[in-house]
Amino acid sequence: MQMPSGAIQLGAMILSSILAAYTKIPRTIIMVFMTIVSLVGIVMVYALPSEQKWSRLGGSWITTTYVATTPPQLSLITSNVGGFTKRSTVSGMLFVAYCVGNIAGPQFYSTDQAPRYSKGIRATLAGYGLATFFTFALFLYYTFENKRRDVKYGLPANVSESEEQELEVSNKTDRELTDFRYIL
Repeated sequence: MQMPSGAIQLGAMILSSILAAYTKIPRTIIMVFMTIVSLVGIVMVYALPSEQKWSRLGGSWITTTYVATTPPQLSLITSNVGGFTKRSTVSGMLFVAYCVGNIAGPQFYSTDQAPRYSKGIRATLAGYGLATFFTFALFLYYTFENKRRDVKYGLPANVSESEEQELEVSNKTDRELTDFRYIL
């Protein structure tokens, strides 16, 4: 019964990786798309009547596409956080938030609500909804900030690999580097 969800996870990971690598679709938009698919799945589980077991199970399977947002999340940190210390801190914060979510999430699913688990399903709905909103907000912020930096500092200069390494060692953050532009 769980094998299709694993196949869907794998397919979503491959699809999101291919889209990120071979198209100009921003990673944040790919993340929004995968989250919306998961949101549709959890809505199916929540809204469909109990008699429609296979449809609800299918909804449960497609909620797993959210897993495909993890690689782009991690790549956004390495691409969009300047400065070694700041990047390490942000990576650590993401890991802590991930762990806290994995501890807190199951607490919403209590056995006294079986078989519908309405509180847990609503919490998952809220989580996917907030993830969609904030990821799209991040896309808008990066777009706005890049345009603001282009107006204020001009287009970023092409730097050599050795100059890029010097900037990395300087430990200046993305806010301090005038040629820094966010990767969407």
